[in-house]
Amino acid sequence: MIKQKTINICAVLLAGVMALFAFPLSVQAQSKEAYVVKSSDETTLTFYYDTQRASRAGTVWGIEQEKEDENYNTYHAWTGTWDEPEAKVLKAVFDASFKDFRPTATDRWFLYFPNLKEIKGLENLNTSEVTEMNAMFSYCGSLSSLDLSSFNTSAVTTMSSMFASCGKLTTLNISNFDTKNVKEMSDMFNSCSALTDLNLSSFNTSAVTDMSAMFYGCEKLSKLDLSHFDTKKVKAMMYMFTNCAALQTLYCNDDWTCEISDEMFLGCTNLKGAVAYDEDKVDVSMANPTTGYFSKKEISGILTTHHDAENIKAIYSPEGKRLNELQRGLNIVRMNNGATQKILRK
Repeated sequence: MIKQKTINICAVLLAGVMALFAFPLSVQAQSKEAYVVKSSDETTLTFYYDTQRASRAGTVWGIEQEKEDENYNTYHAWTGTWDEPEAKVLKAVFDASFKDFRPTATDRWFLYFPNLKEIKGLENLNTSEVTEMNAMFSYCGSLSSLDLSSFNTSAVTTMSSMFASCGKLTTLNISNFDTKNVKEMSDMFNSCSALTDLNLSSFNTSAVTDMSAMFYGCEKLSKLDLSHFDTKKVKAMMYMFTNCAALQTLYCNDDWTCEISDEMFLGCTNLKGAVAYDEDKVDVSMANPTTGYFSKKEISGILTTHHDAENIKAIYSPEGKRLNELQRGLNIVRMNNGATQKILRK
């Protein structure tokens, strides 16, 4: 009888110990995870962050899962490759659950989706901790519209090729982009051949070192306002505006200099600023508003007698001459945040 009681007590204790070990495993099994599902008919890609991965129908990949092509190039598991584009996917969706996930990189997330026509739920993609966005939408040749106004890009350091070869993109809202930490913008809009308008007013380019081929092949853009671009750290501008055949006006009041600027304005046959386009003069020496292809922009703003000296980036006379300090009379002031003001100093 005593022996039987001992056995029963041992069994209870053993069950208790096993339950203690099993509990963390159960919790772990219920932990949220980020993953991507391609629907059974292969036409829709959905991003989730929840505990339901095991119950999802279709093809499922973890957000960190990768694959290699025959040349050992690495891609995200759900994307296309150069040799095998993901041609069946027509739509991508960020589920509401995904808003609780904090990716640190979104580079190449939609690489080589030639027939992708829409991306829904972009407001559920929290980019506050993302540092890399290079080639994020590259070769999405069927996308006609992207509204990225919800993106927080304050931590991003590279946007190279972000929209490269989005040849049908006609509407692109990046008006809220914070680019103060971005160093790489090469090929960012390369071959966005359907864009007719591009608002870059929020861009802070003070940290950028590479703008090569940034607008290459944007053949329908007739004007670009780069009057607030700071290019002091830029080392490469080659092919920056190459084959922008419709480009007529480049607004900028500054003189640019750059170490590498081969064929910077090649094929910009309709461009005219201070002088008319000359096919023999296509490097950075023509990137100025006095003897080059830039057009001075009349800066408008608020007439005021107040100013914050620490936030002033540059001062100009009403005629566009760069000044070292505020002068008596009207001054055109560019602020560090990209805004401009008219300041009347008595």
